[in-house]
Amino acid sequence: MGIRIIGSDAQLNRWISGLNRVRDALPQIARSLAEESITLVSKGFRQKQDPYGGKWAPRKSGGGRALLVRTGAMRNSFHVAGAGAGGFTIASGAAYADFHQHGTSRMPARRMVPNPNDIPARWERAYDDLAEEILGSHLNG
Repeated sequence: MGIRIIGSDAQLNRWISGLNRVRDALPQIARSLAEESITLVSKGFRQKQDPYGGKWAPRKSGGGRALLVRTGAMRNSFHVAGAGAGGFTIASGAAYADFHQHGTSRMPARRMVPNPNDIPARWERAYDDLAEEILGSHLNG
């Protein structure tokens, strides 16, 4: 059993050319997905919820300011730490972000980014939409 392709050489060459453009676009796709991740982190800060839609635990003592925002330094510290054909990494420049992400014995976790092995459905949808847009432009270009 094999694969049978019917079409002209010109059609096949256009398809191969499109696939090569997609391969060449992988770093751009990774960077775009990383930037979309930072947008999704910011959305979580605005909505005071983790990437999975769960509300962040309330503060033990009152206080008028939003959760995880005193100066905005941590919220604004998320950046693209790496992006290439093999994937991407985002990171926070705030040294204390890990304590909030994972919690401590005295503070509940208030996740800002998902577990890499458990991407939430709404993040996947955003990634799919973005990748589809970029891939479409490269395959049809």
